[in-house]
Formats: sequence, C-alpha cells, structure tokens
Amino acid sequence: MSYTGSKAQSGNQVIVNINTGTASSPTWVLIGECSDFNQQGVQNKSDDSTNLQSTAEEFIPTILTPGKFSGTMNRVSGDAGQVAVKASFNAAPPTLVQYQIVIPKTPAQSTSGDKLVFLAMVEEFNNLGTLKPDKIIKTAFSFKVSGPIVETLGS
Repeated sequence: MSYTGSKAQSGNQVIVNINTGTASSPTWVLIGECSDFNQQGVQNKSDDSTNLQSTAEEFIPTILTPGKFSGTMNRVSGDAGQVAVKASFNAAPPTLVQYQIVIPKTPAQSTSGDKLVFLAMVEEFNNLGTLKPDKIIKTAFSFKVSGPIVETLGS
C-alpha cells in the first residue's frame, strides 16, 4: 500500500480528568484549562549483576518506573478539577488519586479515542507561578505515578 499521509495526532482537545469518586465508581472531573501536559521519566530499571567471572559489565532487568506527568494550566479560581488537584496536593498525608487522559478519536476510530488511567500523587503544585501585569496566571503541577499506566485503545 502506498503512503497516504501521516496518521499522527494533535494534542488539541485532549482532556485530563481527576477522579473525585472511588476507584470502583469513578466520577471524572475535567481539570480545566490545561495549557500543556507532558510525560517524562518512564524507564525500565536494572540492577548490576557483574561478578568476578564476568567478562564485561552485566545487569538484570528489574522493574518499570512509571515516571511522572507535569504541566501548566491557566489558573481558574473555583474550577472543580483544579480545586480537586489542589486539595489532593494539600492532603495530609499525601494521597494517591486516579487520573484519566482522554485523547480525541482518530479518523479510524468511530466511538472513542484512547484513554490512559493511572494513580498518582500531586508532587508539586505552584498555584500562582509567575505574576506579571501583562500575562495570565499559570499554575504549574506534577503528578508522580504509582503503579502501571493502563491504556485502553479507542474504537
């Protein structure tokens, strides 16, 4: 089959939700006005297994580190999702909360786009960021992921 153009997706219209319900009965609440959201630090860990008989450095694979998500959002006082993220950050002790990323469907998907669900702790929450008279107020945040990121492909 000949090339018919890129099948790449845009980040436009991606939704980031926080679960304010329970894991068995989630209540997904949109985290309003995210302006960027990125994933980093996902890696397979290993441990050194080099020994006196080794002829070169050796290692064994151990476990996946799920990394973290971070981003910024336009600060909207009273936005239910932003309020829930801030409450999670301020919880003592810190708590793990369920998050969901919903990617818009592709032309090949008729019902829904891909969804990713994960548990995370709000590791950072800079409510006011940098205040300038000629700029909007941005809130910076990061989520440290615990456990697997479950991806459900759209249909």
